[in-house]
Amino acid sequence: MPSLRWPAPEGYADFADRNAITIIIIEEVRALDRIDEITATKGVDVIFIGTNDLSYSMGLRGKTDNPAYQAALKKIVASAKKNGKPVGRPAGTPEQIKQYMDEGFTFFQGPSELVLMRTGAEALLKSLGKTGFDSKDKPLY
Repeated sequence: MPSLRWPAPEGYADFADRNAITIIIIEEVRALDRIDEITATKGVDVIFIGTNDLSYSMGLRGKTDNPAYQAALKKIVASAKKNGKPVGRPAGTPEQIKQYMDEGFTFFQGPSELVLMRTGAEALLKSLGKTGFDSKDKPLY
């Protein structure tokens, strides 16, 4: 955000060139046909996979255990590595991050702040013998 760094001694544009990153998101099945071209694009710093959107674009409706989906992820990771780009995806737990790192991912979108707050609150409440309500049983609003 320019207002946080302006005026930078060297000028905002030079500061941004050194400090901003460009992340592209792969979430359409048609990107797989041109993945090498996409990952080789100059100026792109990170290849990120919108995993749920990609599964829906593939007609899999979130079925991430599908072999075609798994093959698509491997193809994207291999292409990004070949072109020297970090590749990322959402990850919600330390166990997932470890698994995904073993698969070649190095950049992660963590849970939302609401999930992180809920997780912390659940641990505190549980230690006191209390629980919140389950939104699966009752809507939040």
